[in-house]
Amino acid sequence: MKHNNRPYVRAFVFSVLLASFFACETPRCEYEGVYMNCGFYYFDGSELTDTLFNSLDVFASANTDSSLLNETGSAVGAVQLPLSMIDDSSMFIFRFDSLSSDTLVFYHTKNLHLVSHECGFVHFFEISGAEYTHNNVDSLWIRKSLIEYGEEENIKIYF
Repeated sequence: MKHNNRPYVRAFVFSVLLASFFACETPRCEYEGVYMNCGFYYFDGSELTDTLFNSLDVFASANTDSSLLNETGSAVGAVQLPLSMIDDSSMFIFRFDSLSSDTLVFYHTKNLHLVSHECGFVHFFEISGAEYTHNNVDSLWIRKSLIEYGEEENIKIYF
């Protein structure tokens, strides 16, 4: 007596392949990078208030042809800025309401951080100091020097 097991074998192979297809899901890398979070403020001596700009351009170098951020017509009170993964400093030029500009330089160290085997590495940064011009910017405070994931404010810029 001969048994025909081929339909059962085919069904078994198909179900194993189908199960392995759904079991092997590509990893989701939710972090695209690490950014320095800066907020804008005004302090009149007794009260701290948020400062909003109707127009803000941010450039990463003296070449003002390519903007990192170009916000016009909407109130901007904070920005997220990428820091240099090559140099130990990052320079930004802020042009406020198309009138005048300020240059801010942040000094930092880089630390390579493993996200996962599938997602690779990112840089975390530690801010060690800053220099800036005083056209519009009155002062700045490095509130949280470690720059890592998240939207927690790192720098407070006062006008």
